[in-house]
Amino acid sequence: METAIDFAGFIDPELGSEVPTWSETGLVGGSINTDEITGVVVWAKDYEDINGEVDSMGYCTADYPAGTFDFFKDGTEIPGAADGSTNVLVVCQRHDPEDPNANARTAKVEHIKAGGADGFIMYNQNRDQGTVAESYSLPSAHFTYEQWNGVHPEQGLEDWLDSTSELGHQITINPTVIERRINEDNADWFAAFSSRGPSYANEEILAPAISAPGVNIYAAYSDEHPFTTPHGQDYIAISGTSMASPHVAGTMALLRQVHPEWTPAEIQSALLMTADNVVQYHRLNRANGDIDKAETYRAGTGRVNVANAAKAGFVMDETADNFLAADPYNGGTPHKLNVPSLVNFSCAPQCQWIRTITATEDGTWSVTQDDVVNWNPDSRSQTAQNGVNIEVIPSTFSLKKGESQTIIVKSSIMDTQDWFSNSEVELHSALTFKAEHADTPDARWPIVFKYDRGELPSSLQTTAHSEQGTYVAKNIALPKVDAPIGQVYKPVKADVETVSIPKDDERIFPWALNRTDEVDENDILDEATFTKFITVPANSKRLNVEITGVASPLDGTLGKGNAIVYIGKDYNGDGVVQPQDEILCVSNHIMYNNFCNINNPEEGEYWAVIYNPNDSGHIGVEESFDVAIAIVKDEIADNFDVSVPASDGSQPVDMTVNWDMEMEKDSVYYSLIDVGTSAVNPGNIGSIPFKITRGKNVVEFGSPQTGAKVGDKVPLTFAV
Repeated sequence: METAIDFAGFIDPELGSEVPTWSETGLVGGSINTDEITGVVVWAKDYEDINGEVDSMGYCTADYPAGTFDFFKDGTEIPGAADGSTNVLVVCQRHDPEDPNANARTAKVEHIKAGGADGFIMYNQNRDQGTVAESYSLPSAHFTYEQWNGVHPEQGLEDWLDSTSELGHQITINPTVIERRINEDNADWFAAFSSRGPSYANEEILAPAISAPGVNIYAAYSDEHPFTTPHGQDYIAISGTSMASPHVAGTMALLRQVHPEWTPAEIQSALLMTADNVVQYHRLNRANGDIDKAETYRAGTGRVNVANAAKAGFVMDETADNFLAADPYNGGTPHKLNVPSLVNFSCAPQCQWIRTITATEDGTWSVTQDDVVNWNPDSRSQTAQNGVNIEVIPSTFSLKKGESQTIIVKSSIMDTQDWFSNSEVELHSALTFKAEHADTPDARWPIVFKYDRGELPSSLQTTAHSEQGTYVAKNIALPKVDAPIGQVYKPVKADVETVSIPKDDERIFPWALNRTDEVDENDILDEATFTKFITVPANSKRLNVEITGVASPLDGTLGKGNAIVYIGKDYNGDGVVQPQDEILCVSNHIMYNNFCNINNPEEGEYWAVIYNPNDSGHIGVEESFDVAIAIVKDEIADNFDVSVPASDGSQPVDMTVNWDMEMEKDSVYYSLIDVGTSAVNPGNIGSIPFKITRGKNVVEFGSPQTGAKVGDKVPLTFAV
């Protein structure tokens, strides 16, 4: 709805000549005007009213004497005004809504009409007020604060009109255009002011759940609204949840009419599953930020689509009693509710969801899965996550109308570790149920899950100084358990390979987060990298790649190299290292020897890349790195035992590891300790990577001689 204002010059070139900045484009105002009118503009603040008072604010609160507006403010006659051949448009200011002396807009019109006005112009001095879609007894235009005053560098009507030296300013008020305009480029953008998730009060319920139009929605308002600003108008364009929520409530009412047999939970499920996942947002709310989908924690499952929801191929029901029982503050578990979202922040490292659907029509569906991403509020800091499996049972199914199907969804997360992080990151994905019938909309379930290692330490390590020894791991946090057990997998001596790698002559890393620039493949795995494929058997317990030593001509300086370690898996089986697509772990500490560790790795072909990064001033300097690689198999050690005391769940305990094993001096051995609640569940509390370095003996015995005759004295040495 727009009322266009055109520049019409001056009634007499002798009276004025200023051309406003909007002379070519015109201005746009509000109100509803039916007749085009061109006239001279004067301001009510410059004239006496019927009481002989001049209101410098121009509120137009009293009648003006007849013929008042036949004259300019300096008292000279407006040519043609008295005989009606020239129209006069009078400006009045709108009162602030909090002003107790405010008069009605319609009253303002009548007051200037008494003084001979032919048209009415009103402007807001309150920045928060909008224009009102209303027609008056005179042709009219209504301006907001910014339309009236202009927005730098553009002028408004006020800048041009309020002149001390010029008179006779003319404009044309055109008929109001009321039409529906759709700009597809402006559709489905996530509002910068919209609330974000997650729900910190209940993280297992995804919020927001869904989105709906809520920006500049023109809707019915109220003439009796004394406690809010603005008040006293029939319609208004406003934004926020108060506009979005009625859209959703309305769609639910329509669905109830179309499907009176559906329960509230079934209606809700239909809306959530069939929303259009098309809402976009700008990264970090910046106008020029990257564009991405506004999904979980932003627009939910998408923009509500009532037509899709009415044709949902299946729905999901849940009882009020189950909702009450799921209260997390009363011992409940919301992620077990039969709703179209899959949430679990306690995968260890597997988790499972069970859902039941009921067909609303005959159909066949197949299930596909989106990429898994490690979620971050900043889209540039999240990327596709490898090492995660999602299984849907069944992945294809057929139902008759009214039949139900139980859907089991399982996920497993590969437990990776490096210096700075592990697999305990929030992961997002989604399932899409694609129907064979073209008229049945897709159904979509968001998945939000996370690996939880519990409170066990991320790793343990010790140095053995004898073949028999004991290590006490202090302050181990355990849940309440009466008779916990521990078991050690057979330690494996690492295969150590010494590799010589020059410092890179450029700054192209083998892997980079969300790499977008074009990089020559030959620069990704070049002379500054060492690559090795590693075959991991089924049921392996641990894969570890670690730098254990460095030999460098720069030893003793800050230039001494510290190689970066990468591990990935050859997912497509092509025997080619593809870091951007296959990465699982990156360790890039600048001081300590880097390592990548994977607990309970999947069977398959893995690769390791060792990279010696660029260092200004030392390009091409060759350095040697000792690379230790070990695979711990599913074999319980018979020469190790673990003692774990009972725990009350609050006080930490000390865990004791004993061994009796031959070990090569200066070698490194890798193992894994399982901790469980019983012999039946030996690892259900968690696993701890365990590293043993064989150091010097507690007591060293030696002699400088290798032989002696009878009666010779032989010197002996003891080192403790």
